[in-house]
Amino acid sequence: TVLGAVVASGLYVMRVPIVLLFSKDPEVLAGCVDIWPKLCIYIFILYIFGINSAILRSLGMQWRMAAIIFGFCWCGALPTIVYFALYKGGGLDAVWSILPVWYAFMQIPLVLCYTVFCDWHEIGRSIREEHVKRNSGVGLDLKDAKAIFEETPLL
Repeated sequence: TVLGAVVASGLYVMRVPIVLLFSKDPEVLAGCVDIWPKLCIYIFILYIFGINSAILRSLGMQWRMAAIIFGFCWCGALPTIVYFALYKGGGLDAVWSILPVWYAFMQIPLVLCYTVFCDWHEIGRSIREEHVKRNSGVGLDLKDAKAIFEETPLL
């Protein structure tokens, strides 16, 4: 998250030079400067999303993560964006106002997946079993095996 804050801050500070790389039009520059803070917040939230999704993937919870993303992005954020950006005439400002909010709220169920709805004892047991399978006959003695099967929770 520190890296995300540094990147988002750097992008915010460099907003005008970055926009000027692509356009010299004053209207484009003004529009980009208006939405830029929201974009930087979104980028910071994406770093948090990356951490959460990596944790869930490593725990084999891709389908739970996919269901949460589908629900929030396709069933929540997209209709909200279409309504406020197109039907209410909010344009790009509405898109960049809505998107970070939906992504921020999406982090809550993602975190709950690996904190509340995750059996850490089962995960530890399966890791220990896999370790023994892979290392059977490789010189493990009884005290090594005993250390592997100690009941110490991961969290």
